[in-house]
Amino acid sequence: MKKTLLTALSIASLTLFTACNNDASDTVLTIDGENVITKDSLYEEAKNNQQLQLVQGSISQALYTDLPLRASKDLDISKEEIDAGFEEWKKANQIESDEKLLELLKDGPENLKTLDDVKDRFVIPNLALKHLQAEGLDLSDEVLEKEFNENKEEYERVAARHILVEDEETAKKVVDELNDGKSFEEAVQEYSIDEAAKQENGNLGEFNRSQMVPEFSDAAFDLEVGKISEPVKSDHGFHIIEVTERLDTFEANRDAIETKFIEENGKPIQTVIKELIEKYKVKLHDDDLKEFLDQMTTVPEEATPPADDAEESKEDTEKKDEEKKDEKKDEDKKDE
Repeated sequence: MKKTLLTALSIASLTLFTACNNDASDTVLTIDGENVITKDSLYEEAKNNQQLQLVQGSISQALYTDLPLRASKDLDISKEEIDAGFEEWKKANQIESDEKLLELLKDGPENLKTLDDVKDRFVIPNLALKHLQAEGLDLSDEVLEKEFNENKEEYERVAARHILVEDEETAKKVVDELNDGKSFEEAVQEYSIDEAAKQENGNLGEFNRSQMVPEFSDAAFDLEVGKISEPVKSDHGFHIIEVTERLDTFEANRDAIETKFIEENGKPIQTVIKELIEKYKVKLHDDDLKEFLDQMTTVPEEATPPADDAEESKEDTEKKDEEKKDEKKDEDKKDE
């Protein structure tokens, strides 16, 4: 599965770089006058499937990786940020080590052979986009900690493992055996009916409150690290839960808070891409695909009334207030 994922992520990357130095008459997209995508490379990629999405995917790859990678040269992205982003990327793709990744890269495209190649393709562009979206934002600890304190339940996470059984009697038996010294791993393999988690010795990874059924979340977030829960009933059966790590502090969640804060308050990603397109002189040489490019750089309209409508609403409100005052005066005169 890991090999398939890595290959899928790198297909468009291979297309982009093998497209360079072809005849200019076949050019579909250029950056700073350099051929990045040609018709031959696009159709070679799509001819077996005849899917427009593949063509559009190649263009998206160029805009969301090539452009930010170029822009990163002028941004203050630290080595620490890149290394942390690289570790997150490996974790998301279930790649345990650099050695394992290099083994997978042996069968990859020529432009994706080293760890630096992976960082250039999948890590640095995302960091560059994040920096560009965050321009002008206050990302101080004071601001982000306020966001955390106001939305703790959204950010707090725990890492846990569980054993799932069908009935309460079995669940109590498992708890007793664990308390008597039986290893959690052994109990998982002997009793758990959760086959997916069983392959990971019951490990469920990290999750927040909303990612599990309420009964499970309530029990897990009340547990101390290393403690075994009493049987917890849900629609799935009876769970025995052990929390292996608590990630419920501001420090443990700062990166996630910052990312969400930028997404909600920073520059829209479509605006960033549009600005990069203008800066690096991107030209799309295929009229059939220009509508797709426009869609990628158009910020969705927010669900707010137009300014004129808002002004009319204000005038209507003032008019109604005046009418109410007149009605009140008339009533007072009648009372007199």
